[in-house]
Amino acid sequence: MFKVAIVEDEQKWADEFEGFVRRYGAESKQPVASERFSDGMDFISDYRGGFDLILMDIAMPHMNGLEAARRLREKDENVCLIFVTTLAQCAIKGYEVSAFDFLVKPVSYDLFRIKLDKVRAYLGRRKGSTFAVHGAGFMRMVPMADIKYVESVKHYLYIHTVEEELKMRGSLADVKSSFIENNFAEVNRSLLVNLAYVDSTTKPGMRTPFSARATQPPRQVYGPPRTTGITTKKLYSPSVTASRTPRSARRLTAWYGEHGQSDCIR
Repeated sequence: MFKVAIVEDEQKWADEFEGFVRRYGAESKQPVASERFSDGMDFISDYRGGFDLILMDIAMPHMNGLEAARRLREKDENVCLIFVTTLAQCAIKGYEVSAFDFLVKPVSYDLFRIKLDKVRAYLGRRKGSTFAVHGAGFMRMVPMADIKYVESVKHYLYIHTVEEELKMRGSLADVKSSFIENNFAEVNRSLLVNLAYVDSTTKPGMRTPFSARATQPPRQVYGPPRTTGITTKKLYSPSVTASRTPRSARRLTAWYGEHGQSDCIR
């Protein structure tokens, strides 16, 4: 699904851009969706991420598009931003906030289509998908490729990346489909593992490699060596508290034990 945010205070232009998005979806046979915001302040205060493209008018009441874009970049550094304006010289300032491109009103559909094609091509080249992590007063877009595993503990999700652990309120059921689409496996109702960090799966008499990138012997990060059928190599971030880590390891170990498998997770 290609999701577009339309931040435009004039209904005439908002209606036109919304119609352009629908037409683009129909012609390209690409599932699309759009959401409208009447001014920059409302957009920023309610921003929860999840958009592929933001169409931002520059001249708006309460908060103009340039200021809204500056605040947007404090929350989301990666989303594609196209400014819409009546004056090209105003749009040039948009590059200060890493704008992807700009459109000058009035906008023809043919030009609009070209811009969206460029955005889609760019997103296709950009490494992988991202996941929006929401916390108290912050929102970060984390590349899926950097997430090793996600575990659910009570009413919180713990996202373990290659560098850190992030915590957000939510349930695994709410986000599971997004991760499954990005090469994650559901170990149980509380744990998702990125298969890119799984080197191999073994069953009696069979070994199936997932990746040949592991060049060092696997090692344990917490506790004495285990003999229950799973070996990990830096599966847990150093920032994970010792009080929670063994529990998730036991869940993962039990699952693989039941299935007669052992995995090496980098």
